[in-house]
Amino acid sequence: MKRIKYNIIANVKVLSTVYDKAYNFVRLYFFSDSMSYQKYRFPRVFTVKTPDGTVEKVSIVEDGFLDCRKYVSNSGLTFEGCYEYDGNEFREVRGIYKIRPPELEIMSGAKISRDLNHIKEIIEDVVKMIKGGLVDDIDPSKRLLVQYNNYGVMFYTHFSKGRLLSLPLIASQGHLYIYKIADPDTFGNYQYLEKSEELVYNHKIIFEKPAKIQYIYISPGGGFLIDVPDTMVKLESSDHGDASVNLPEGYYLFLHPRPGKD
Repeated sequence: MKRIKYNIIANVKVLSTVYDKAYNFVRLYFFSDSMSYQKYRFPRVFTVKTPDGTVEKVSIVEDGFLDCRKYVSNSGLTFEGCYEYDGNEFREVRGIYKIRPPELEIMSGAKISRDLNHIKEIIEDVVKMIKGGLVDDIDPSKRLLVQYNNYGVMFYTHFSKGRLLSLPLIASQGHLYIYKIADPDTFGNYQYLEKSEELVYNHKIIFEKPAKIQYIYISPGGGFLIDVPDTMVKLESSDHGDASVNLPEGYYLFLHPRPGKD
């Protein structure tokens, strides 16, 4: 592994670009609004805009994704964020991305800096090195996704932003939303638990027949993915009363925005 010294701050590690099957799309049959099925390569990361206007970021796999979010503490000493670099300028970005491992990392066991402007200077300096052909295994013409925080900076050249999907909404209770996702050939790599009830914030969900539940990545809210036989589902909430919905056999995505709306 090659190491490039960046002043006295950290070592730059040039990583292998070898990657595994987690980068592949997951194939399934998408349930369209017309209630017919069509073959569709479903992305492993995506976003969903709920009826109340929140955008939830979702990954159906445990690795190979990056949640880009902007955060700066009140003191300004703790921060994180992401940039895209198109070869000419940096653009601050948010969203969820499917990624391969970073080609380049600047890491340290302690905080590299408490100054956001200093981190930006490091990023700009490293990009100049890349454009000058001074960093092995990175094509200077490639677009870059840059993730940073107090502890390090990571540079990605293989990335794609998760797109906004329009999934059929089957039922809702308050700000709990249930979306239909048709049966996949394979679906993610999260372990599942077989359960008869589950909680999402202030909603209790009771399945007449046990459901296979996968606790996939959802942010900033919460929820899960289920695989169920044809079953009746009871929804109980102290704020919204009780309701029931019949779910035909298949896969469903339960989403709830971050608390504060109920």
